[in-house]
Amino acid sequence: MKKDFVKLKCLFCLLLIVTIVPLLLFKTGNKANAQTNLSWSPSVRVNDDTGAADQWYPAISVTVDGAGNAFAVWMDKRNSNHFDIYVDYRPAGGTWGSEVQVNDALTVGDEPSIAVDAGGNAYVLWESLGKLWFVFLPAGGGWATEALVREQVTDPDAQAIPYADIAVDPAGNAYATWYDRHNPTPDPYDQDLYFDYRPSGGGWGSDTPVNDVSSSVITSGTRGPSLTVDQDGNAAVVWTDLRNGLQQIYFSYRLHGASWGANEPVSTAFGQNPDVGIDASANSYVVWALATPDWEIAFRKRNASGVWDPISQVNDTQNGYRDFPAIAVNPSGEAVVVWADNRSTIPADPYEIYSAYREADETWSPNTLVTPDISRRKLAPDVAVDASGYAYAVWMEEVVGSSWDIFFSTTAASAPIVVDVDVPHELTLNDSGWYAQNPAEVRVNVSNTGSVSALGTIVVSFSNPDRLLFEYNDTLIEPPAILRRSINLQPGQSLPLVWPMWIQPMSGQTILVTAKLFNDSSGEVIAEDEDSMIVPTAQIHPVVVIPGLLGSMKNAFGQWTIDPVAGTYDNLLEELQFAGYEKDTSLFTFPYDWRQHISESGNELGVSIKTKILPVAASKEYINSSSVDLVGHSLGGLVSRAYVQSDTYTGNVHRLITLGTPHLGAPKAYLVAEGLEFDFFDDTGEVGKILADVLIRSLARKNGYCTDLIKICLTTKTDLYRYIEDKVSSIRELFPVDEYLENDPGGYLISTNEPTTIYPFGHQMNEFLTSLNENIEVLIDRLGGNNVISFIGDRPQRDTPSFYRVVERNFIESQLRLWTNGKVKQGREFREIGPGDETVPLSSADLSLFDERMQAEHKTQSDDGSIITHQHMPSQLQQSVLEHLTISRPFFNAGFVDPGINLHEAALGFINLSPVEIQITDPLGRRTGLDFNTGEELPEIPGALFSRSNEANEPDFILIPEPLEGAYTINLQGIDYGNYTVQVQAFSEEGYLTIVEFTGATSPGGTHEHTAVYNRASLPIAPLNIQWYPPLNNPDEPRKVTLKSTLPIKFTIRDAEGGFVEDKSVQVWVIDSNDPSSVVAAFSMEETSLQGKSDVIRIDATEQHYIVNLHLPDFNFETGKTYVVEVGLLGQEFEGRGISVQSKSD
Repeated sequence: MKKDFVKLKCLFCLLLIVTIVPLLLFKTGNKANAQTNLSWSPSVRVNDDTGAADQWYPAISVTVDGAGNAFAVWMDKRNSNHFDIYVDYRPAGGTWGSEVQVNDALTVGDEPSIAVDAGGNAYVLWESLGKLWFVFLPAGGGWATEALVREQVTDPDAQAIPYADIAVDPAGNAYATWYDRHNPTPDPYDQDLYFDYRPSGGGWGSDTPVNDVSSSVITSGTRGPSLTVDQDGNAAVVWTDLRNGLQQIYFSYRLHGASWGANEPVSTAFGQNPDVGIDASANSYVVWALATPDWEIAFRKRNASGVWDPISQVNDTQNGYRDFPAIAVNPSGEAVVVWADNRSTIPADPYEIYSAYREADETWSPNTLVTPDISRRKLAPDVAVDASGYAYAVWMEEVVGSSWDIFFSTTAASAPIVVDVDVPHELTLNDSGWYAQNPAEVRVNVSNTGSVSALGTIVVSFSNPDRLLFEYNDTLIEPPAILRRSINLQPGQSLPLVWPMWIQPMSGQTILVTAKLFNDSSGEVIAEDEDSMIVPTAQIHPVVVIPGLLGSMKNAFGQWTIDPVAGTYDNLLEELQFAGYEKDTSLFTFPYDWRQHISESGNELGVSIKTKILPVAASKEYINSSSVDLVGHSLGGLVSRAYVQSDTYTGNVHRLITLGTPHLGAPKAYLVAEGLEFDFFDDTGEVGKILADVLIRSLARKNGYCTDLIKICLTTKTDLYRYIEDKVSSIRELFPVDEYLENDPGGYLISTNEPTTIYPFGHQMNEFLTSLNENIEVLIDRLGGNNVISFIGDRPQRDTPSFYRVVERNFIESQLRLWTNGKVKQGREFREIGPGDETVPLSSADLSLFDERMQAEHKTQSDDGSIITHQHMPSQLQQSVLEHLTISRPFFNAGFVDPGINLHEAALGFINLSPVEIQITDPLGRRTGLDFNTGEELPEIPGALFSRSNEANEPDFILIPEPLEGAYTINLQGIDYGNYTVQVQAFSEEGYLTIVEFTGATSPGGTHEHTAVYNRASLPIAPLNIQWYPPLNNPDEPRKVTLKSTLPIKFTIRDAEGGFVEDKSVQVWVIDSNDPSSVVAAFSMEETSLQGKSDVIRIDATEQHYIVNLHLPDFNFETGKTYVVEVGLLGQEFEGRGISVQSKSD
């Protein structure tokens, strides 16, 4: 049964402690005369079980021949809610093995004790259900529970109390003593001390009482009677006795083969928990806890003639309380005492294990801590000594909450190989709720003090490795981890081993760290050590990553997902997960419709935090679900600010980190909106421009922004301009504000006229960003300046667009409604550059320029030393971001190169602009797209991306990197009535080509199949260029024609290598400049395009050009108007030429 760890006192205790116990009983010896101070080895756990089950009340014994083989026994609750008895064995200088349960289901146990004979055989005694049980364990360990024979010690009428002890002499004769109620009285305290004897190899005899006053024995404290025998079989026993009305310590002595002698009082004062030892000369040594105001450890020796020495004090300080003394004496009379002592008051009630040594007939040494770590309670120690005087101690130690384990230490000479493991003992939390000790280290030192080399493997294990991250040789070791290292140490060498460790957030617990050196040949443990790490419950804030412009797409289920194409955020998200953030629990992304007003995205972010993110985060106790940390890249930083500074903000943001966010705007946004230059989306070449062009054109066409030609509706530059102006509001909300470069040169658009002025004044006003910045104080008030951190790219090349010098647009651009607010020509003289991240200028990204209370991190290099670029900042600064979130710099990284799709080896795209579902099968029969039967995404083509929208005005995309050449089958299934269109496009780093377009009519459930053949060698090399022939060779002046004339339209199209591009998809059309989306005339190579005297497009293979005759009377041209002739081929639109219709020819 479980006992409270307090002093158990009889009914008279409260009175007697104060009035009767005389401190003068102690004979205070000269402590300075002590000959030896004890030096204890680092403690190690004995029990293998490291769970929450209790292990209590250990006892220890060692072989008497001086070899130092040790045996330990204890009560163990690992298997159920009752206690079993476990025994373990430790060879001299070795490590504890695997413990063995010695009781069976019928003999569940309490208060075990153990003794060992000269041959190394162990004898175990315990109480179970009022009976005493015994088991014999042959020398050497390796016992099997099922093979053990259990013997009942007590007579049938015994009513044993769970307080017993066993001793054995060198010959193997066993002696047992216990408290019993053979003759019960109404008083439950009435009991007697009984004894039994078992000759070597024989059986137990009859129970015999020891106390000579009936019912005088009292249960006191947690330790029962103590029994010892010498080499001749002479026995001594001590117990607590109430015969005089006061709880006192009594003693009796028994010569071998005789009866017990008269009972002798050891002390007339109040005492408890006695223990006794005996030497080869039959001198007896008794220790006990003596009731004084501080409870002291008392000692008294009785010589072989029965004469007692005066009582002396073992502990060398008066403050605190002491209890649970245990004594061990070797044959020559050297004695060691251990006890539980709480003399230290920090922390409160620690109860550490102290010890003292006494040479024969000398005084007690100064007290020595057996367990220098005073952070955990330790109780109920026991001790044994070998013939050389070395001590071996065990005790119970509180390790996790109220869970207790058995620990061991010895003063015996250390083994030739010593292992020492060290980890931070008690972690603390920093202001962000993370562990302040991160990154920590696991340190293992292996020393060879022997005379031969040591070869083996160090294995470091953890009781709970699930939230620990390590690194070795620049390799990350993810949870759950076991650390290994092979060693080869020469005599006298030491090897320090260090593993960097990152502790991920977790619930409060104690993690036990064990380091063992294994013999590679035998598998035996050569040496071991352990340490513990007390981990409090973390209080981290969940993190939300908000992507930038074009950083979100729909997935196969129509849900917004974060950048599946370029993988811009993959490394950052993986780094955060390495640190311990958990996807969809403490780590979230906020993909959104980047086309809409930024304030709308901000409102959606606030709703998501309140209704989705924080409720989920509350499921883990180590997550602070009151607020989130936001990490916004580029536009994502403005989305974050839009929420925090809005009227709908609810105080649920803790920190904001922006990466390359244009807080004052970015000049590149003007190029996107006015010139359709999509390099705003990527700074690593043409890849981003290509994908952005295709994506936005597809969105525009699906939304009806296209020009009807022959059999197709083509999204022209004019259509694309109108779509961005009407539907992509966020672009113009990124235009620089008036404060941007307000002093020099005064803005971001400067006229090239003399004198230079801001041009055109007022047209580029950005009301959203102006208002946001006017209220910047709201951001500081709500988050605090220290919790607003902006990362600013500062490339050494100074190659970031700073401001533009604008000119009037040319004739064609004016007709197509491009560059409405002024054209920015190519060339350094028109595009001034300055510091920044290649996209966002330095002065725009730095929030500290608004207010110095906000933090700024200027970065010329990424965390791996590479040059900063805007698109890759999330990957490049992953460690810096994590450092601000956790207030600790990580030693790990998830890679600094974005794992996006590589178009160097080309890609194949399928764009579905229809009321149909799509499925693609490649030449090997592998599929991607939608499984029509299950509704799931088909993942069979490696690396394929499938973006599927569930909205009527958004297209579906399939992108296949490194496509196989051959036939691709396109299967479609109708989901509504209408016409379908599917484009097949070939991508490379140079551009894209629409190689085929399929159209048709569909209905719900209708199926359609098409085949597209991909042969890269047969495709022209992008980009394609047009050359006009007279009479349309002048780009600056329109060709004058009359209503009755026929205009020959001649041009050639060549690829990047100058080769003539001949393809039947060519189209020519003419638009009215007053209505650029209205086609006046259209031509193709098909007969269906014939109208009046006008011709189809023909190819002159000899001259390598296209020609078509435009007969103006066949169409609705009007005098006095200007028109634009345009050409399209393979999905490309080329620069057009103007015609002016006159009343008569010039």
